[in-house]
Amino acid sequence: MTSLFEMLFSVAHATTTIDLTAGPLSEATNQGPAGFIKGLYLYSLGIVGAAATIMIVYGGVKYVVSGGNEAAKKDAMDILWNSIFGILLLFGAVVILNTINPELTSLKNPDMDIAPTPSTPSSTTPSSTQALPENLKQAASALIASGASLSGNGDCGYNSSAVAIVNDMSNGNYPLVCSPSCSCAAGGTSGTIAPTLSLLQALTTVWGNRPNGSTFSITSLTGGKHSTNSGHYSGHAVDVVPGGSDAASWDQYVQLFYGQGGTPYCECNGNLYSDCQNSQCFPGGKKVSGTHLHIAF
Repeated sequence: MTSLFEMLFSVAHATTTIDLTAGPLSEATNQGPAGFIKGLYLYSLGIVGAAATIMIVYGGVKYVVSGGNEAAKKDAMDILWNSIFGILLLFGAVVILNTINPELTSLKNPDMDIAPTPSTPSSTTPSSTQALPENLKQAASALIASGASLSGNGDCGYNSSAVAIVNDMSNGNYPLVCSPSCSCAAGGTSGTIAPTLSLLQALTTVWGNRPNGSTFSITSLTGGKHSTNSGHYSGHAVDVVPGGSDAASWDQYVQLFYGQGGTPYCECNGNLYSDCQNSQCFPGGKKVSGTHLHIAF
């Protein structure tokens, strides 16, 4: 039965889609809830198919041995036709659904954000021996308490991500400061580099004054891969990505960060623009991949 079912489903899907033709139950159940349902369906299909086959054989035998008994022949024919109709209905439904829309014959696991696995940058030095100033520790704690969205993705590993850097500071430690080659050290080469107080306070304030309930994600502080002399590596720059997809909504954040003493730019393809609407980052109103706001303090 499985081979026939496989012939009915020959549609390729994305990696998050569980193709109903894939592997046995032991493999499917390793592919999340959709895989389990797919495997259960295939096994149920086999049982139903086997039962229908048995009934066809039974109806055939009953017809043969019925002799001249018309009532017995009629019962046998009913069994045969009902069994055949059941098989046709079972597989016909699959064909009909696949013809209407192939997506109806695929199961998809729900999209779930998985916390990144902490990883170590390519090169690090021991933690700075100097204590982080109390005002920076409190500013980092306030940023966390505000509920601001901090990315857990870092070019140089999780420990260089925005969330790891702010968490380190809230614990009173100097965060990792990296380089374009991902040579990272707590506090940088001097051991005393961290995002500035004005930068942290601006992020907290802007987060608390987001326009129309919109949002943004803080994607890079002192970690990540930037130009050699980037302000990120001195603690004077931050990258954020607004949630809106249009230039006008991004420029609202440009104005908010201006109001907090920052100098924001709309950055894409390595170029900086003073505003998003008059940049090359939104050609035809569609945002270029990798576009973000770079804000200097």
